Amino acid sequence: MPVRRHLAWIMADVSLEELKQRLRAQKSTAAITLAEQRSALEASSARARSDPRVLVERTRAGICPAEWLKPQDARPGAVLLYLHGGAFVGGSCASHRPLATQLALATGRNTLTLDYRLAPEHPWPAAENDAFEAYAELLQDAQDIVVAGDSAGGNIAMQLLLRVRDAGLRPPGAAVLMSPWIDLDVSSPAAEVLARQDPTLDVDRLRRYAAMYRGTMAGPDILHARLEGLPRILTQAGSAEILHDDAVRLHDALVRAGVASRLDVCPGAFHVWHAYFPWLCEARHAIAEIGQFVNA
Repeated sequence: MPVRRHLAWIMADVSLEELKQRLRAQKSTAAITLAEQRSALEASSARARSDPRVLVERTRAGICPAEWLKPQDARPGAVLLYLHGGAFVGGSCASHRPLATQLALATGRNTLTLDYRLAPEHPWPAAENDAFEAYAELLQDAQDIVVAGDSAGGNIAMQLLLRVRDAGLRPPGAAVLMSPWIDLDVSSPAAEVLARQDPTLDVDRLRRYAAMYRGTMAGPDILHARLEGLPRILTQAGSAEILHDDAVRLHDALVRAGVASRLDVCPGAFHVWHAYFPWLCEARHAIAEIGQFVNA
């Protein structure tokens, strides 16, 4: 049965509201350049400490640089393919290593993160192609693959699921989408309202990056795609994030298509609150839920 729940998660060592106020004070409404966007993402991870429980190994997946994050007690043959966010124009294995490390620990899986090609230098479908090639390589050795992605990475993860199905390849056992960006038009009327609550995203900026990602192409239209035949999917979203309706609309479409879809909405949470796991128990709880879902 499809599950759609609002989780009454306990307050954190730093509350969501306090953290949102701090982030809102830092949020700039001025136009940010692409270089500044990329630099900000990389700088945020440079201050993060590595976790001694997880070995980091640089590698390649297809044509892309990649990283293996290997927990000490990883399950043999079980792999998590993680696709990072960054609005399709930024982000890297390094920028999202802290979050990917927590996912590796929560799932007990060796986790492959991918430096897929970024727009505007490499518009759609370059990132989808990179994810597909990495997945096809994993099929050679891994018996149990799960796909995960946050924000734009959640969009690419959905593209990958559809591509794997259409190619007739062995599907992943499950997929996890964290605050996925599904509607590249950001067309939901709620987005403008929620923009006043979400301290991390800006509607105009999202649309600008979507145009870079699409290039001269229409880009992926997941909400109107044929969604039948996909593996079970967990989608997590915050009630106070711009992309809240993306998660709801996707979940509803998946249920109509007969997919075992579960949507968890964290009250008051903003976009990819998971990344603030050192300070938010809501983030740690969400990551723990992912671990339980993946290995159910």
